[in-house]
Amino acid sequence: MPSRKETNRERLYHAAIRLFANAGYDAVSMADIANAAGLSRASVFNHYPSKQDFLIQFFVELNATIRARRSKTVYPAFPEFIEEFCQ
Repeated sequence: MPSRKETNRERLYHAAIRLFANAGYDAVSMADIANAAGLSRASVFNHYPSKQDFLIQFFVELNATIRARRSKTVYPAFPEFIEEFCQ
């Protein structure tokens, strides 16, 4: 079972990625992310010092997913792949 810290980090990450996808990276503040995750603004900064850190995690996970799927012969359509990955 994940710790509370891990659960909060995951909530923040998913809230941030959803907000970035819907409103655009520049339009989203750290306070928006905190509100969407139901956590305090201080919690956001404890887990992610900057908005860029959310994007870094996104691209690291995206890269890992692509590498894991590389051995498969059929790739889903790219927009569907990104949508599936973000959920």
